[in-house]
Amino acid sequence: MLTGNVTFNLGGLSVVDSFSFWNQNGGGPGLDGSTGIQGVQVLTSIDGVSFAPLAGGPSVFARVSGASGPPEIFIFAPVSATHFRFHILSDYGDTAETGFAEVGFNNAVPEPSTTALFTLIAAALVYSRRRARRSDTTF
Repeated sequence: MLTGNVTFNLGGLSVVDSFSFWNQNGGGPGLDGSTGIQGVQVLTSIDGVSFAPLAGGPSVFARVSGASGPPEIFIFAPVSATHFRFHILSDYGDTAETGFAEVGFNNAVPEPSTTALFTLIAAALVYSRRRARRSDTTF
């Protein structure tokens, strides 16, 4: 069993209220899904340096012994974060490796302040284009 951390950078401050998780399945390197993550602590960060436990986050991912199926979906109160970290505590018995197939962070929308900044930039671009059109007009 291998333990450690996997850190996901969301590319900016986002509000996340759930994630979809596909564990390593029986078709992976470990026999009958033994490589899949079992015990986990999910942490979040707003700076990528300091991490805190995700309130309402899972502590165990289900074992997938057959072919990959639908994801496990974990729903929690919305949290603002730039990073998520899976602190892996155990797998399902593989002594050589631990892994998972895929993860997707749901409703990862930019913070309202980020959205406001994008709106302000878009408005400035529209204004500058209108102004440029007026200056190109000759009478």
